[in-house]
Amino acid sequence: MLEGIFSVPRSVETCPACGGSLTYQPDSWQQEEDGGYAVIGGMIACEYEDDWTTDEAHLEVNQMPYVYWLPVERKVLAWLNTERPEADHA
Repeated sequence: MLEGIFSVPRSVETCPACGGSLTYQPDSWQQEEDGGYAVIGGMIACEYEDDWTTDEAHLEVNQMPYVYWLPVERKVLAWLNTERPEADHA
C-alpha cells in the first residue's frame, strides 16, 4: 500500500494555477482483485501552497476544483498506481 508524501514529477503534472511542483499524500485505497491496493484519493498540494490565500491565480483555480484539480489528480493517481514510487516522507 502506498503511504507517505510523494513528489510528483513535473513530467506527470504541475499546478494548474502557477505551474509549480506538486506533492501528493494518499489517504484512500481500494483493494484490487489481485490483492494489492490502488490509491483512489488523497491530498494534493502545490509547492507555493502558502501563497494560496493571497494569490489570485490559486484562489480562482480553487473555486472550481472539478475543472482544474480533478484532471490533475487523475493523472497523479495513474502515475502512483502504475509506477509505485517510493515516498519522499513517511
